[in-house]
Amino acid sequence: MNPSSPSISPLRATALLSLAALVAAVLGLLLLELVFGSWLRHNPWERALALNIVTDRRMVFDATGLYPGGGPVNYSRDRYGLRGSFGTPAEVTVLSIGGSTTDQRYIADGQTWQDVLQASLRAAGRPATVANAGVDGHSTFAHLAAYRDWLPLIPGLRPRYTLLYVGLNDLFLMRPRLDFEGGTQGQATLKSRIKANSALFRLYAMARGAWAASRLGLDHRPMDFSAQRYTEQGLIANPQALARDSMAAFAKRMADLLALVRAQGSTPVCVTQPSLYYRVAATGQVQGLDMRILFPSIEMPALNGVDYQRLRQLQDVAMAQVCAAAGAGFIDLARLPWDAADFYDPVHNSPQGAKKVGMRIAAGLLALPP
Repeated sequence: MNPSSPSISPLRATALLSLAALVAAVLGLLLLELVFGSWLRHNPWERALALNIVTDRRMVFDATGLYPGGGPVNYSRDRYGLRGSFGTPAEVTVLSIGGSTTDQRYIADGQTWQDVLQASLRAAGRPATVANAGVDGHSTFAHLAAYRDWLPLIPGLRPRYTLLYVGLNDLFLMRPRLDFEGGTQGQATLKSRIKANSALFRLYAMARGAWAASRLGLDHRPMDFSAQRYTEQGLIANPQALARDSMAAFAKRMADLLALVRAQGSTPVCVTQPSLYYRVAATGQVQGLDMRILFPSIEMPALNGVDYQRLRQLQDVAMAQVCAAAGAGFIDLARLPWDAADFYDPVHNSPQGAKKVGMRIAAGLLALPP
């Protein structure tokens, strides 16, 4: 060993290796952002893609075990992110907005409730072309952003009616916010830029959404309703007081959303959503699933099917009031009878249920002026 050569202590060597690993990790993340992010590319669709809009894709989902006859499901979106059978966006007369119960990724092309709605309206002599703009996980926060960052980019899209099949995901948010993330009126905040351009943020958002859906039982897991226990006793003592601020915020977002639909030249039609988190007994008593639904928000405690029904009822009343004040149409599917075979989990429809949804919405639309 050469006594004149410098020596490095084991501790210092470990520190240098850790620093080198950290630098390599940072450089790797930067490279990932440059390759898969949108920081260096100007694309008017960047902000839309940040909303998890799928464009120009054909995919196959496996519905095996979800409902009788389930198997490979063909799912497609056109170049503008819309689902349905139509030529151009200019031909669309009815547009549907919503989350996973509108998107229906486990219902095949041609069998969604929008497909049934279109066929039912045409069979009744009402020319109609229905497009599906539902996106899995979207709430009114995302619907508002869609009217800012996505739908205006679709050329010629001027539907006669816009169906707002919304509210379910808002119930699970339970946040007393009156605004929506990402800025308003086209303002680009730092947070909105990160959401629009960052590949890492998109991965984080997908993981967080999957985690939240799993906790809430919204991740498309089949449920045997005949094997479930029911209760008539809720876990929340005063749901009205608990949800007061949240419902006021939801009503404000709904009013803003209706105004955006009107500004597009479309007539808004609000539609309440059915669910099997609860049922109504022959005596008229509400019976809810005897299970603890765990919310991802610390502002909201766990609840069961009875609490869910009470909160949803409050939300549906708020929606009805906002729609009436705005002169919008209103179709109340939540109060109609539904069978267990209409769902494969508490909120997502089977093909049989999708057929009922489409036919019942068609009946509601036919009662409106053409």
